[in-house]
Amino acid sequence: QAIQAGVKRFIFLSSIKVYGEISGQNKFNEKSNTSPQTYYAKAKLSAENKLIQLSKNSSMSYTIIRPPLVYGPGLKGNLKKLFKLLSYGFPIPVIKDNNLRSILAIDNLTSFIHECILSENAKDNIFCLADEKDISFIELIKLISKTNRKSIRLFKINKILLYLIFKFIRRERAFHSLYSSLRISSDKAKNTLDWKHQISTDMAFKKYF
Repeated sequence: QAIQAGVKRFIFLSSIKVYGEISGQNKFNEKSNTSPQTYYAKAKLSAENKLIQLSKNSSMSYTIIRPPLVYGPGLKGNLKKLFKLLSYGFPIPVIKDNNLRSILAIDNLTSFIHECILSENAKDNIFCLADEKDISFIELIKLISKTNRKSIRLFKINKILLYLIFKFIRRERAFHSLYSSLRISSDKAKNTLDWKHQISTDMAFKKYF
């Protein structure tokens, strides 16, 4: 429909999940192998491939953005649940491993989309995008606590035991979302489009929440 309507540029928001659920200590980038694990991630990758295929046979160009969790006003998902848990004063289990997660402030996302609209270098290109610094689960908890002005109660627990608890209640994906590392590099986005982050994670939490 976009092609038939004469759209010149199609900007598609995909997902970091096309690479998988865990990155380890290394960062995913545009050259990383894709390995989607969920129906959602598989659908995103399939849509990417279809968009590229359609664009080749038309006058419409594409730009694909692969972001991690995007946060801002109107939170959803696991981040919203964390805010609620901390506001109620529930103790939060933490493990010894210091994981790192990439997240993306809505201000940084919209700023980059604006740059993609203006720049010819964004045509027929794929970009990974995240906030400038990754954040660990403990750092995230402390940031939410500071934002809510609530004291936090943390207790240490064995990682394997905690994973088995999450598995028992059928929340393995939630475990990985909180306690595993999933990192992405924005280097190509910055270098190709000469784009700069508009806001830090700390400042974004103060602004949004």
